[in-house]
Amino acid sequence: MKKRMDTVYEWRITLKLADGQAGAASITGARRTRVFGRVRARTPEEAINTAVREFGIDEAHRNRLIATRVK
Repeated sequence: MKKRMDTVYEWRITLKLADGQAGAASITGARRTRVFGRVRARTPEEAINTAVREFGIDEAHRNRLIATRVK
């Protein structure tokens, strides 16, 4: 039997902006985010760690990062 290879996925990294950033809130109530780009990783946690290194994100913003898997 063949050994199963771990799959590497592509993840879109976004930063959820805090209140007061990026101007006034929209009328529709859309979430305000900033997209940094995409990284390749196996898990969302690994994707966030990779994004912190690649995009130079400081540790203070780490807890507001969102990793969304791209199909």
